[in-house]
Amino acid sequence: MMRSRLLLPMIGLTLLAACDAHTPTRPVTDYERGYRDGASAARVIHGPIAITRASYGTWSRSCDATALVSGQASGKYSFRMTVTNTLCGDPHPGKSKSLDVSYSCGNQGKTASAREHDTLSLRCP
Repeated sequence: MMRSRLLLPMIGLTLLAACDAHTPTRPVTDYERGYRDGASAARVIHGPIAITRASYGTWSRSCDATALVSGQASGKYSFRMTVTNTLCGDPHPGKSKSLDVSYSCGNQGKTASAREHDTLSLRCP
């Protein structure tokens, strides 16, 4: 008998919850609308390339190639260049070097790198 009394309220709550799931839609509140609009604005917006950093060299010796790469690539949707010492000199003679680039496409951050004498490719969809 005691068991029946305990199960009956639990069944009633379960049925009540199931009924609530099928209630007609209610108007969207200002809070919900703001949350939805904010979440929509946070989605990735694609745009042209914007260089944030470019470093050429080895892990121990490098030079800042940001201005040069930015001047050539910024504002484009795709960019390719051959990586050579003409970027900013030879920061570590006799060693294999690479160009490491951080850039953005709209609000989406990206990175790319290429070894000396290879081609660096940047692309924003």
